[in-house]
Amino acid sequence: MHHLYLFLVWWHILGVTIWLGANFFLVLVLLPIAKKDTYRDFYPQLFADIVMRLRAVSWFVLSSVVISGVFLMMFRFGKVIVTWDFWRELYGETLFIKLCFVAAVFIGSFLHDFHWGPKAIALLQQNPEDAQTKKMRRISSYIGRIIFLFGLIVVFLAVKFVRGG
Repeated sequence: MHHLYLFLVWWHILGVTIWLGANFFLVLVLLPIAKKDTYRDFYPQLFADIVMRLRAVSWFVLSSVVISGVFLMMFRFGKVIVTWDFWRELYGETLFIKLCFVAAVFIGSFLHDFHWGPKAIALLQQNPEDAQTKKMRRISSYIGRIIFLFGLIVVFLAVKFVRGG
């Protein structure tokens, strides 16, 4: 059973690393290069292809992280987690805040990936220079950054949780 627990910890950390790393790479490396004049003619389709592929990877990873997280909580705390006393202690409070941010990342990612993002991509492909396109891209970009920031907060809370509340 201990080996399964260790595997789940490894899988959980790997998933978070992939998700955060992919988002860092997208925002800090790929998109700034893709926006150069050299790629202007290809940018709308390139951007659409990249984010659709990233969306598939992200949802596999996010789902894996949530599922492994549930099992890790069960392994680590068992039935203690369902008691009111657990949630009133520092561990429980930290875990509660972390889970709220996880829910925000999950819900925000869903809305970003299946509503605002596709809308921005469709507008980008139709008319890249239109004011509505630029507005929707900006909204989608800000939402993506907020989700990413929430992901970093989740990692901080995970460290706080594991290292003593």
